[in-house]
Amino acid sequence: MLAAVGASVAPALVWADNEPTYTVELDSQPLSESLKSFADQTGLQVVFFSEATNGVQAVALNGNYTADAALDTLLDDSGLTYEYINDRAVTIKPVRSTAAEDLSSGKSRPASSPVLMAQSQASAAQSPDSRTNRATNDDYGEEERPTPLEEIIVTGTHLRGVTNPASPVITFDREDILMSGAASLPDFIQTIPQNFTGGFTDVTANVPGAAGENGNFARGTGINLRGLGSDSTLVLLNGRRLAPAGLGRFTDVSTIPASAVERIEVVLDGASAVYGSDAVGGVVNIILRDDFEGAETQLRYGTVTDGNYDSQQASQALGVHWNSGRVFANYEYSSQSPLRNTDRSYTEGSPFPYDLSNDIESHSVFIAASQEVFDESVLFATANYSTRESFGNGTLPTLQTTTDVSVDQYSGVVGLEWNLPGSWLAEISTTFSKYDTSTLRAFPTRDLSFFTPNEQEVWAWDAKADGDLFELPGGAAKLALGAGTRNESFLSPFDDTTLDRDVRYLFAESVLPIVQPGNTVPGVRSLEVSAALRYEEYDDEIGSSTDGKFGIVWSPIESLQIRATVGTSFRAPLLFEAAPAGNNTILNTTPDPQSPTGETAGLFILGQAVSRAAPELSTPLKPEEAETVTIGMDFAPASWPGFTASVSYFDVDFTDRIAAPGGGFSNVLLNPGFEAVITRNPTAEQIATAIASSAFFRNQTDIPDDELTANVTFIYDGRTANIASTKNSGIDLQLAYSRAVGQGTLGITASGTYLLELEDRLTSTSIPFDRVNTFQNPIDLRLRGGVSWSQNRLNTSLFVNYADSYWDDGQIPEALIGSFTTVDWTIGYELGGGSTPSIFDGATVFFAAVNVFDEDPPFVGNSSVLNANFDARNASPFGRIISLQLTKDWLGKSR
Repeated sequence: MLAAVGASVAPALVWADNEPTYTVELDSQPLSESLKSFADQTGLQVVFFSEATNGVQAVALNGNYTADAALDTLLDDSGLTYEYINDRAVTIKPVRSTAAEDLSSGKSRPASSPVLMAQSQASAAQSPDSRTNRATNDDYGEEERPTPLEEIIVTGTHLRGVTNPASPVITFDREDILMSGAASLPDFIQTIPQNFTGGFTDVTANVPGAAGENGNFARGTGINLRGLGSDSTLVLLNGRRLAPAGLGRFTDVSTIPASAVERIEVVLDGASAVYGSDAVGGVVNIILRDDFEGAETQLRYGTVTDGNYDSQQASQALGVHWNSGRVFANYEYSSQSPLRNTDRSYTEGSPFPYDLSNDIESHSVFIAASQEVFDESVLFATANYSTRESFGNGTLPTLQTTTDVSVDQYSGVVGLEWNLPGSWLAEISTTFSKYDTSTLRAFPTRDLSFFTPNEQEVWAWDAKADGDLFELPGGAAKLALGAGTRNESFLSPFDDTTLDRDVRYLFAESVLPIVQPGNTVPGVRSLEVSAALRYEEYDDEIGSSTDGKFGIVWSPIESLQIRATVGTSFRAPLLFEAAPAGNNTILNTTPDPQSPTGETAGLFILGQAVSRAAPELSTPLKPEEAETVTIGMDFAPASWPGFTASVSYFDVDFTDRIAAPGGGFSNVLLNPGFEAVITRNPTAEQIATAIASSAFFRNQTDIPDDELTANVTFIYDGRTANIASTKNSGIDLQLAYSRAVGQGTLGITASGTYLLELEDRLTSTSIPFDRVNTFQNPIDLRLRGGVSWSQNRLNTSLFVNYADSYWDDGQIPEALIGSFTTVDWTIGYELGGGSTPSIFDGATVFFAAVNVFDEDPPFVGNSSVLNANFDARNASPFGRIISLQLTKDWLGKSR
């Protein structure tokens, strides 16, 4: 884990013959905690690799010291040294060989260089936005080259070096994924409490009545933060958009190989002011490895202890570095057999056998390369390809089905970045991504089949630059500017037509460090404000959206930080939603309390608001809009080294959501919720327009067509339009504690989300319906906590997952669905390491047991799920899964 501490922009220090001194008060404690406190007390930025400091105890300091004197004392006999990145930042690293010591003794201060942040080689940011420190690579030979420094851009901002974002961000690295016991990236995503597990998944696409979100032709897996919908969570790969899957409602993370993932960053806040459309519930940035050097082979086998499901994975990683560049390649093969409903006692009652999950086989390749091409410039490129074949047996109430799916996913990035005068860095890039699906669904007993092709493409051009503007009392003010264009295309599976549109955008972002620890005032130890603004324009009738975001981070005292953001976000209508479609108008009678006869005749307009039959009479869709607020605080008491706590409150007011009101002939005048889409006593012109906008008109009454004006008393507009809204609020909690115990390190973590509301309105006049704690909807409380221990070559962890009880509102009276608690356990051991070389050197064996006690999901007696008897959107049917993984580093250079 990257441990980067200190102020995001420390006050500049004037280095003269007499270096400044600082009052330093440090207890005898783990070195990592001393370095954090040292950074707070001096205002320097300190960057170190947590692996290097594990198990190192620092001596106590109490007095006035220069920075060098304090560091010399802290690092004495630790095997570590330090090096100034510039006059405000220092990196801690292992002592080098004699030949290199003269080059990196830690005393040289570059006269001018941008503020950089170093990263552990094992957890470095691997997006194309991270590059080696080009200013030093050519100055040394291969054996003498200093450890590369990385320029970090944290997800949620376009600015380098921002270490204290106002938005809540949680990060998971390779070790987190491994220690979870998850077999794949989708499996790990399901463990994150802030993600609603009931979006697009392989299981919800298969279980009858699971109410999985429609359009999952690919049987893929999406991410659904807060339960606002997978189309309202923006998923990035290395900071870039991917072509979506299905009807465009989700990004399929099942095509991303877990073996190539370096880190996952999750922004739990609206971020359209930074990234544009879809970033309402939050942003998930999946960052792949590209700084690996060596050769690594990984083999994994997993199986359930009850049933016939099993999975296999094999991957090979290769990485090569040279003075001016590097290249990395990763291949992964994975397969899994289906889990059948007959393998579970609680699902055996279905009329037909079916698969709870598909039979899947996939291959993926990822390549990343970077090369210095001129002084101060680097050319970079990434490419990935994934292919997946899946097959599943399904069932309808009276019919068996089979589904055969082929998926091909491609994406690639090519770009150039170069240093500008001062601290500025510029980048231009182009990104291409394609998601291609072929789905064959057959009904064997009817000798009937349907073939559904689906293709999505995204091609984007981006240009951006960021750097320091001017000095403030708290450090350098930073600015990022950018512009770009994006083409989106969609091959409709319904009528084989291709839809496309162009998107153009401009953005700006700034951070102003007003107060930092070096220039504190009473009640303000540090204060930083940030702002972002983005304009996005669509070339179709959708129009444009301008979104802003303001953030503040305030530390009143040491160890306490308070942060808040307020902003707007949006979701642009999907291509298939905004495209002209067929609709119809029906004349029918319905119960009417205002009519003397108890019923009345009206026109029902059904279908899409954008009419294919009469585009000129359509009502174009517009972006869904959201106002987001987050307020939180982070606590890291100096009196309790190693402990951190974060709590955040979030509130999302999501309006103009695209939906159909859903009324029928029998209730539209009885339910006040439909008043917003009903026109009483329509004029002759309104009646004529309603009929003309449809592909066809059907009269299901005895009223002659030429007497409609006198007899039609209302028009019900049941078309899909911007009519719905959602209110979403809740609390996130993150706790962590680590400390050295004897020769090992103990870690304790806890993460959870408590949903206060997820309230939907289908129209502005309808009664709000809170979906929290109802069947197949998000549960109010989800928690995941664990304890880990590492010592020498051994590491182990134990996690507990909890989902609260909730109600089955599909039964009368409502029935309670019990809570669901599972336990996961992992243990790993590094082989070899003896005094003589052996084949076991660089090899690690890892065992995992997910759902150790083989807990069944809570029973659900709702007959609408065809005797599945569990809620596939909130619980897993797999039971206990055990796995064994072997990893071998062949060259001993893995980083």
